[in-house]
Amino acid sequence: FDDEGLLVDKAIPSLTFCCSKVSAEVLGVLKIPLVILFVFLGQILKVLISSILRPFSDYIFKPLLVSLHNLILSPLFSLLYNISSMVATTLSPCCSIHKFAPLWNYVQ
Repeated sequence: FDDEGLLVDKAIPSLTFCCSKVSAEVLGVLKIPLVILFVFLGQILKVLISSILRPFSDYIFKPLLVSLHNLILSPLFSLLYNISSMVATTLSPCCSIHKFAPLWNYVQ
């Protein structure tokens, strides 16, 4: 049965081996400049982050977050806590509200 069949069937294994070897060599050669390029871009990004974003974070972003907390979040949640406490106090004569023990105790 070895002599039967097409010539293409006999040539395919050696041809695929040759093509895979050539493509591996070509990609190996292309890989070297790409690695150098990516290392260079990584160093540029590292310099930009350390010189631009860190001062931006220290002088603009952190004060914005502190202001957001002190001017918006803290008053809003204090208001919501006071409203819910007022509603619970108002409804307590009509409906029995089960109060849970607080997670912390204040010294009085």
